[in-house]
Amino acid sequence: IITPSYGGCAGTPFNLVVTVNPTSVITSVAAKTVCNTTPLAYTATSSTVGASFSWTRAVVAGISNGAGAGATALINESLTNTTTATVNAIYVITPSINGCNGTPFNLTVTVNPTAVITSAAAKTVCNTTPLAYTATSSTVGATFAWTRAVVAGISNGAGAGATALINESLTNTTTAPVNATYIITPSYGGCAGTPFNLVVTVNPTAVITSTAAKSVCDITPLAYTATSSTAGATFAWTRAVVAGISNGVGAGATALINESLDNTTTAPVNATYIITPSYGGCAGTPFNLVVTVNPTA
Repeated sequence: IITPSYGGCAGTPFNLVVTVNPTSVITSVAAKTVCNTTPLAYTATSSTVGASFSWTRAVVAGISNGAGAGATALINESLTNTTTATVNAIYVITPSINGCNGTPFNLTVTVNPTAVITSAAAKTVCNTTPLAYTATSSTVGATFAWTRAVVAGISNGAGAGATALINESLTNTTTAPVNATYIITPSYGGCAGTPFNLVVTVNPTAVITSTAAKSVCDITPLAYTATSSTAGATFAWTRAVVAGISNGVGAGATALINESLDNTTTAPVNATYIITPSYGGCAGTPFNLVVTVNPTA
């Protein structure tokens, strides 16, 4: 109430109404975590009804976006993390009421990286052998999930898992290598990374297709050539000492077995060769070849 006076004479009292605005403050959360290149979807709130908001964000190392600013309650930038680890970006939000700035507020946004796989993209295994493949990522602490579809020539059904170790034993039912593709997805902080294809080549179990028996004359080259249904198979063979055959033990690593066995008796004598085919370093099914060595009458 203001009363003017003049010459000791009081004038007309006057009411002056002063509106004192409050110092507005932010009441929304002070931290948020988001996936890489995902809209922030953060809405600032204040205890002061009718408050308005402005915000700024400086350039941050590891975030490719330039500086940011806005004059809305909603902050919806999509920040791009170019590193393999989390990066924090700080927004300074200032609430206002009727042109009076309130208390500046720091919002810390943690931007998770997009995890990627760094382990090998291909592996070769023998038939029905555990894969023993461990997925790795450049992002420390990443987790992994994987799937494998049904593949023609592989008897296993579809596969899936949520571990870094993939240790399935795949069964190749054919005579040639078969490829199975695993799709591995790394994640960090609940954010899915870049899907990755692992191609697993499953070698077949090579088998012998040549005859299981042969007769030869005494001291005559055997001239037996092992064959397999798996193209490109290699062969190794052994022969133990046999009573009635003067030759010592035999062994070789060729398809051609050409020993001349000496029968020292007056009757036919059987000598057994164990032939093992291999493909890609994977041993196949051992095979018995029975050679009948006729005597020299």
